[in-house]
This record gives sequence, C-alpha cells and structure tokens, in this order.
Amino acid sequence: MNDVISNPIFSYFKADGTQVTALPVDLSTAGGPQTLASIKTIQVSLLIRNNSVLDPKTRQPIETTFQGEVSLNNCSMAASGAPMSCQ
Repeated sequence: MNDVISNPIFSYFKADGTQVTALPVDLSTAGGPQTLASIKTIQVSLLIRNNSVLDPKTRQPIETTFQGEVSLNNCSMAASGAPMSCQ
C-alpha cells in the first residue's frame, strides 16, 4: 500500500513571493475572489512511501519524492491595477 506522507501537498504564493495560507476561500465573500486572484504560483510536494516494498540494504520502506511548480496568470480575476491585472 502506498502512503502520501507530505502535508501540505500544495503551497500557494503571491507574485511577490508571499505565501497565501487563507485557502480554501469562500468565493461568495468580498475577499474570496481577491485572495484567489492574488495567487501566482502553486508548488506541489509529495513524499510517497510503499510500505510493502523494503529496500534490501536498509530494510526501510521504499520512498520517492515528487516536486513541481506551476505559474498562473489569473488576470481575468485580478482587480485593475493589481500585480496580476490584465489592465
């Protein structure tokens, strides 16, 4: 059986590099869409362990890491004049 060890799996950042920690947000509130529109980068980090397969030398479960990063252009949601605005 495989286990995902990472927590959190996703991290969110504004264009200036500030981490966004207020997710998930309610899009029906005044600040919800603004928070979502401010996200420029999403980082993914997974540590996966297979407890049923052991390394022959260490006798520890096999682990692998996956990391990635996605850059977004949310200009359709960003307010005019905001860092990610289309205008």
